[in-house]
Amino acid sequence: MTSRLMSRLVMKTLDAMRVAKKSLLLSSQRFLSTAVYPDIRAQQLRRGAGGRSSFNGQVVTVFGGGGFVGRYVINKLAKTGTQVVVPFRGDFLDCQRLKCAGDLGQILFRHFHLKDAESVFRCVKYSTAVINLIGKDTETNNFSFRAVHEDGARLIAQMSKEAGVQRFVHLSAANASAQPQKRFLGRAAKWLQSKHAGEEAVREAFPSATIVRPTDIHGADDSFPHYFAHWQRRQLGRLPLIDGGFQTQKQPVFVGDVAQAIVNALSDDEAVGQLFEAFGPRRYTMRALVEYIQRIIQKTPEDGFNVTNIRWAPLLLARIFIFSNPKWLYKYPNVSFEKLEREAVSDVRTPGVKGIEELGVRLTPLEDKWEYNLMHWKRMAYYGEEVGEFPEIPKPPQIPL
Repeated sequence: MTSRLMSRLVMKTLDAMRVAKKSLLLSSQRFLSTAVYPDIRAQQLRRGAGGRSSFNGQVVTVFGGGGFVGRYVINKLAKTGTQVVVPFRGDFLDCQRLKCAGDLGQILFRHFHLKDAESVFRCVKYSTAVINLIGKDTETNNFSFRAVHEDGARLIAQMSKEAGVQRFVHLSAANASAQPQKRFLGRAAKWLQSKHAGEEAVREAFPSATIVRPTDIHGADDSFPHYFAHWQRRQLGRLPLIDGGFQTQKQPVFVGDVAQAIVNALSDDEAVGQLFEAFGPRRYTMRALVEYIQRIIQKTPEDGFNVTNIRWAPLLLARIFIFSNPKWLYKYPNVSFEKLEREAVSDVRTPGVKGIEELGVRLTPLEDKWEYNLMHWKRMAYYGEEVGEFPEIPKPPQIPL
């Protein structure tokens, strides 16, 4: 009798414990599903002492992170413990290398499409800041300059505003204007016009956005000195320039300086709603820059390589025409008439607009970078030269600022 009573007591006790455990679990789930859980912000989850293996409480979505400027921006963000969301449209293999920029779980990837508002919103809904670096040099059947630089920028800014994003940084371009200079085609460059329209679209959708206007950006695997070193830009040992390159003035800026300016703008309260122009520290004629490139890659007049006027380059113009029409024949040509128009436009500062020096950036001269970055374009790239075997390359003459 006693043993039977004891067994019943034990069973009732176990049943009571199961009920208590279940009720406790349900109550905890209800607690987490109430307003207490959504109120947790990323800033409250900070951990670590700083660096790539830390989390500083900031979640930043970088559109265009797989591009030239994007990888520098992501590296600088990850270095400070920022969690980065990288939206991508094509193959994940094209941007998976960016995962190495941060610690495990710090670099996240999401599929999106620039014409799909819902996919864009999913990429920004948990972010404290958004950076838009998306741009293209040539138009395709699927995306025109307007679709990318204006409509795409507007959609990203609108979705960011709707998601409650605190900071928005948009990368535009120097010389962007509704009516830019006309130098070669007899009409203004559509690329520069679309960049200007993109700025207005971003301002309309996100008034407190920070806009950065860089000049031609140079760096490893860039599209400025490498563009002039490419065979498509040449004609039979000649490198033709518009007006011989004497009438065009440029101030190229280093990609690391542009990336640092973008990262600094996220934490600078005085950058909210401001426009900054990223100009290099020194000014040159296009002729001087191209001749400097020629000397670096060992294609000098003594070797039969010369810089000439593009009016005497019919084969180059014919090749550009073939590569540009129709678009399905050669989708991403290295050279196009649009690029020729842009390369002939001189860099002009906008009066009253701040430079990225105001964001705490120390500008890097191109002479410190080009000889190394163009090393693989040398005519004798695989020759192991000795120190002092070749004469020192003279620096390009500068134009006083």
